[in-house]
Amino acid sequence: GALTATRKDQVLRSISDLQGSIQRSKEMISALEQRLDEKDVQVASLQKIITGLKRTVSDREEMIASLNGRVQSLQVEVTHLQANVAEGEAQIETQRGVIEEKRREISTVYYLVDTNRNLKDAGVVKNSGGVIGIGKSAKLTGQFPTGLFSTLDTDMQTSFRVSGKKPVVLSGQSSTSYQIVPVSEALSELRITNPEEFRKVRYLVIQVG
Repeated sequence: GALTATRKDQVLRSISDLQGSIQRSKEMISALEQRLDEKDVQVASLQKIITGLKRTVSDREEMIASLNGRVQSLQVEVTHLQANVAEGEAQIETQRGVIEEKRREISTVYYLVDTNRNLKDAGVVKNSGGVIGIGKSAKLTGQFPTGLFSTLDTDMQTSFRVSGKKPVVLSGQSSTSYQIVPVSEALSELRITNPEEFRKVRYLVIQVG
């Protein structure tokens, strides 16, 4: 059967041990064969010992070849597995990127804080109503020049500072989804209390004095 990765080291150690044993056996065979030249030994019995040792060496060399083959097979399997894992990780990373992009798209609002004059000059608001310039109110034109707006990821950030006096939200965010809290005379903080509700309107326009 295929080797597991945890078995690879054990197999390699077995190969090393067998190679050491084979080397010792070959040295013993060599020494015994030298003794065959001596006239005072029982040649037949010694030849039998040598033959047995050679058979043992041959068997062990076959075992090493088999083990080496299994290690090679394991390496191929591990390489294939690593490639599959790498491919899977790449797919997961791509999916994470898509999910993160979609999350950011859903959670991001665009906000602009400025005076009535600047908002009007930018074409973001127009003043309507009132009589002879008195009592007019600012209304959004529906034009939102993207270069003027800052982004806010409402999943990551639910408040920001607003510089300017008397901030007024002109856009259509639900008044129950945020609070404007004074910090000082010319500084306030907008706190988003219900991000899901707040970001139903993507563009946030705040007029300050």
